[in-house]
Amino acid sequence: MKEIFLALALAAVVLLGITLYQGQKADLLDKESVHPHIGWALVTGIYLMVLHSIVITYFMGTGFAVKEAVEEHGIQEGFLTRARAFKIRVFPLTTLAILSVIVTIILGTSAFTSTNGSAGTHRSVAYLTIFLNFVVLYVQFLTISENGKLLEEISSALPEDVEDQTS
Repeated sequence: MKEIFLALALAAVVLLGITLYQGQKADLLDKESVHPHIGWALVTGIYLMVLHSIVITYFMGTGFAVKEAVEEHGIQEGFLTRARAFKIRVFPLTTLAILSVIVTIILGTSAFTSTNGSAGTHRSVAYLTIFLNFVVLYVQFLTISENGKLLEEISSALPEDVEDQTS
């Protein structure tokens, strides 16, 4: 999973970079120059929210699988504790990243449709959102890597007849 996530995270970084570049080029006095930024921002926002949702789903699914392995096969409870710790580490940050994307898009819409100076607010929040997403993607990658090792440990701790059934 970590290789797949790494590819998805790199795509997110590229999209964030393109969106930032298009935003820097945009001139609110020339509404036409903002259209490329809006298009890239929507694609990037949707992509990030889907990616973060995939990560949450991944940890929910692997956590359920670890719980099932502990309950059905009597392996160490410590595996379940570690799986829960991974979820606790990732879920709050990932939720915050999703919310920051939503707020940035809302503020961008406000900046485009009004003349009250909200472009500066949008830009500041966008910088924070980009930084937050870089941090979250890094934490997600590290945690997915650790979770992969945990799953390997669990696989080797299962009785041989169970491993044969899963192969």
